[in-house]
Amino acid sequence: NPGTTINSYAITPAMTSGLDFNTTTGIITGTPTGVLNQTYSISATTSTGIVVPNSITIAVNNITYTTTTFTFLAGVAIRPINPTFDPVSLQDTTFAFQDPAPAGLTIGINTGIINGTMTTVASSGTYTIVVSLTTELTTYTKPVPLTFTVADITYTPESYTFLAKATIVPIQPLLIPEGLTGATFAFQAPSPSGLTIGNTSGIITGAMPTAASSTTYNVVITLTTDIASYTKPIIFTFTVSNIT
Repeated sequence: NPGTTINSYAITPAMTSGLDFNTTTGIITGTPTGVLNQTYSISATTSTGIVVPNSITIAVNNITYTTTTFTFLAGVAIRPINPTFDPVSLQDTTFAFQDPAPAGLTIGINTGIINGTMTTVASSGTYTIVVSLTTELTTYTKPVPLTFTVADITYTPESYTFLAKATIVPIQPLLIPEGLTGATFAFQAPSPSGLTIGNTSGIITGAMPTAASSTTYNVVITLTTDIASYTKPIIFTFTVSNIT
């Protein structure tokens, strides 16, 4: 009615998850701390004692990456990194790397799926994804930091000449970063006669028994991380000489 003012507001149930309801103004403020889908009963009491009922439904959605720290193998395509939507049917979201973006990786603007290959060895670097959610009223943005480490495993050199029946000088891999764990090594068949490779050390030892012209052999390196296993082939060339 004309001249009627609102003296107070009330809400049921009480607001939680970082939201606050002002009983004097009826304004809802705050920063949601968890996913929510709740209908609230709101009543306004006028200066004449009339109670006016109403209701409101608030949905708080979330978009996250379950894992935020990753180790990749240089030059090997990464396992796609997928975001988690809550609810699963959530739409109207966009994703973008904030500059500087990680070299070699891309992110789906609508899917948030990260793909690609990082080719340069790098210690832990943090990159930020900006997630945007557009609703009926406004657009919300949320930064998501991800940490990427790009490791590498190499042998230098990859070509060797041996003397038949003579024990070779052990051939050792170079691990970057030093102390890298989770790697395994194996010769791909056919393996070089007389040589073995440490399954976890990658050290090649032994003696090749007979002379042979230049022959190539493959070592398959597998790096197992928290979320994926990456494989990388190394091609060796061995020549075996003989002195009689």
